[in-house]
Amino acid sequence: MFLKVELLESDLNNDFYNILTAIKKNMYILNDIQRYDITDKTILAICLHESLMDKNYVSKKGAIGLTGIMPITAKQHKYKKEEMFDIEKNISCCISHLKWISIQNNNKKEILLKYFWGNKKIKNEKYYLKIIEKEKMIKNF
Repeated sequence: MFLKVELLESDLNNDFYNILTAIKKNMYILNDIQRYDITDKTILAICLHESLMDKNYVSKKGAIGLTGIMPITAKQHKYKKEEMFDIEKNISCCISHLKWISIQNNNKKEILLKYFWGNKKIKNEKYYLKIIEKEKMIKNF
């Protein structure tokens, strides 16, 4: 089954600009975790993988917005569930969560797998490999 995306080109360009702006506003947090090779491209790759850049996306499991934030994760970072549809707040929550995960995990692979699996046992590494693949697709921005 293919996802049907109904975005006007101008809407997509505007949302993409807002995503880039939100990432740049959170660079001070992102700078803390860049030593693990978590970069602006990583955040974009997460957005591509989790929602195909759809700020209104909700997964079957309940992950919300661009970066697929679960409601419990949003709450942990002092956000309301409905705020995860806001581009800036969703990106900010994602980056804050990655930083929080990095306190206990010291490499990119562990951080991204924990981001996806949460407190559950990590069953496979597919998520990490998919994010790496999408990062390679993203040229320079």
